[in-house]
Amino acid sequence: MLIVSFFAFGQKVKLKDGSVSIDKVEVYKYEDDGVTTISTLSNKELFVIKPSYYEVPNPAYGSIGCPANNCPKMTRRAIFTVKFLNNGKELYTDISIKDLIKNIYKAGIFDSEGKTDEGKEDLFIDKYSNEDVKLRLLN
Repeated sequence: MLIVSFFAFGQKVKLKDGSVSIDKVEVYKYEDDGVTTISTLSNKELFVIKPSYYEVPNPAYGSIGCPANNCPKMTRRAIFTVKFLNNGKELYTDISIKDLIKNIYKAGIFDSEGKTDEGKEDLFIDKYSNEDVKLRLLN
C-alpha cells in the first residue's frame, strides 16, 4: 500500500508544445493565452484555469537570507480559478497549475471522450476548493 501511494505522488506532469503529459503519456491538450484551457486529445474543451495575482511581504527581505539587500520587498503569489466548462462550476485554489491538472486527471472526472462524471467533479471541488484564497481576491 505504501509503495502504491509513493508512486501515485511521484507522477510527473509536463506541459510542452500544446500537450499535457503525465508520466510521459499524453493525456490532454492545452492552450495558454493568459488563461490555460485544457482539452481532450480530440480538442473538446474541458476546463480553464485563470490566474489572479496578489502581493505579500517577502520574508527574506531585510534578513540574512537576502544578500546585499537585493531581495524585493514584496513577492507575487497566484490564486487559480478553475472553471469546468460543461456546467460552469468553479473552484478557487492556490495549488499550482501542474498539480491541478494532475489531480483532476487522477480524480477521473473526465473519460477519454471528455464526458464528465459530475459526482467525481463535485467531490473534487469539495476537496480542493479553498474559500480562504477566494477571499484574498476580494481584498
